[in-house]
Amino acid sequence: MGAAIECFANSAAVCVPRDRFAPVKKCSDLLMLRSDCYTVTPDARLVLSNGVAKAPEMNLDGKK
Repeated sequence: MGAAIECFANSAAVCVPRDRFAPVKKCSDLLMLRSDCYTVTPDARLVLSNGVAKAPEMNLDGKK
């Protein structure tokens, strides 16, 4: 994506603070964000739900 930005007229990068960034690299990451462990705040931030001290680890079976 970074190299393609020059192909669009008037394009610019957007700086996103780390507290608003939740990387999704695997299906397990996406499932965790979609779970009840996270809540979307009124200002559109993803935060851990009340009662969740830290995000649990999830690993899906690597078999195909």
